[in-house]
Amino acid sequence: MFENTSASTMESWLADTPVLEARGSEKFELGKARAIYGTQPRDYAIMTYGIQGAELLLHHLDGIQTGHTGEDEIKDVFERVSRMSSGSRQTSMVDYADFNIQHSLEMQSVVFRALRIAGSGTVSTLTNTLP
Repeated sequence: MFENTSASTMESWLADTPVLEARGSEKFELGKARAIYGTQPRDYAIMTYGIQGAELLLHHLDGIQTGHTGEDEIKDVFERVSRMSSGSRQTSMVDYADFNIQHSLEMQSVVFRALRIAGSGTVSTLTNTLP
């Protein structure tokens, strides 16, 4: 679809009343089912447009490493391995039953409220608005 859609058509989507239409299905994992929601390419494009700027700012938040590639990504991996291999730390990985809770409508609403408030795109404004 996107390869046949003009930039002006995509830009016109931003002027429409926001509506997100999704079709639900189940994904079976380790004896349980979880919901998966599929949307139209138009919805995906608008969502990407809305949040991509915020994702680029995440690395300014303490404890979040994102957007690194190549040599920087390898340095990140070595740093984490070094910290976890010091012998003074016990490491584990926990799989939470509610791992996908961050995908709830409430959590998505928090993200969009913060983006609206931060409108200017500055990191200090964005981080000061998060709950």
